[in-house]
Amino acid sequence: MRGELLSDAIEYERLDLLRKDFVGYIEKHGSKVEENLPVFFGHVFAALENSFPDLSDTHFDEFIDAISFKLLDDASRDLTPEFIDRVRANALRAKRSQLDGAGTAIVAGLTLFKRGDWYHAAEYLHDHALGDAGIGIALAYCYYMLGLQRRAQAGSSQGSGPDIRELEAREVLVTLAQKGTRLRSLHHLDLIELGFLSRPFWTMIFAALEWFPSDQYFLRLGLQGARESGDIVRREQILNIGIERFFDDMFFLRELYALKLEQRDGAGAAGVLKQMMQQAPGELEPIYYGLKLSLLTTRRITYYSFRRLAITNGMPLHLLSILDYVFSLFSEKPAEAGGILRDLRRDHPELHSLQTAVEYIARDLASEDKNRAKRAKKALIDTVDYYCMESLEIPH
Repeated sequence: MRGELLSDAIEYERLDLLRKDFVGYIEKHGSKVEENLPVFFGHVFAALENSFPDLSDTHFDEFIDAISFKLLDDASRDLTPEFIDRVRANALRAKRSQLDGAGTAIVAGLTLFKRGDWYHAAEYLHDHALGDAGIGIALAYCYYMLGLQRRAQAGSSQGSGPDIRELEAREVLVTLAQKGTRLRSLHHLDLIELGFLSRPFWTMIFAALEWFPSDQYFLRLGLQGARESGDIVRREQILNIGIERFFDDMFFLRELYALKLEQRDGAGAAGVLKQMMQQAPGELEPIYYGLKLSLLTTRRITYYSFRRLAITNGMPLHLLSILDYVFSLFSEKPAEAGGILRDLRRDHPELHSLQTAVEYIARDLASEDKNRAKRAKKALIDTVDYYCMESLEIPH
């Protein structure tokens, strides 16, 4: 419907359904589509315009890229340069931003990558490697695999040093690190199934950790990749390496502490907290983490021990009052919590919006519906945690 406003989630779902319709058509009528690419892309363009009149130019063009990937990703067809060029040319004409062919080039490169055509994949990916670390790592993997192939062909005649192609892979990785290229996880292609990139990604991350042991960039990249894919094993593995190599770096301790909390490993979180306090004695960040852990465990002695430390080291008193309020609620002392909230209203009227939000959420803590009460507890923790970390300028 023209003028309809959709949330991102609903819009994505509807786009994915339309994509699947076109994918099904391609699978049934591949040869017909191939013979009439201009007509086919015309249908794609018209479907998007009619069904999503308010779709942004960026998402519009991403959809065209997703359809292009499906056209190219047919193992039964030889992926010739001529066919790639035809698909790219017609896709570009169907886009709203017809001057930028980066998306279609990346799609072609990834399709060749999926087939193991490392040489030609590298040709398409090369010019776009520094825009997204995911593409850069894919390019490095192409060179790495070409190096392995050359080494296998050379056999015993190959010297003990790295192949020239491996050196090219290392050069790509060094450039990514020097420029601090972000891992955008190819979000611009989120309508494409990119699971085939997972193993190459980790191959190059661990190769980089061996080649460049003093560079944190690849550890941080690996952590981001593990978090976004929900890979707990890789996340723990990368964190253990990071803490071993950079034992006094709060970034890795912070990440490990967060992971322990996610896993509901109170003992593990306490162990990380102890290490934090050894590395940063007197700093408010680990003290705040101790207070947060005490909220979750509702251990009164531990909470007030950290509370004394917080006062000694200058934590703002209004933050402690907010934490006291939550601790009283979690300790099932509603009268005590109510008194703290009244004092907060009187002494800190500027916090009215936060107070209203936490009070509203707290009503569900006593719900007979256990799931509702559980969600309320998490929402209350998340709200207060965000406010406190912003106030204390703790990275999150």
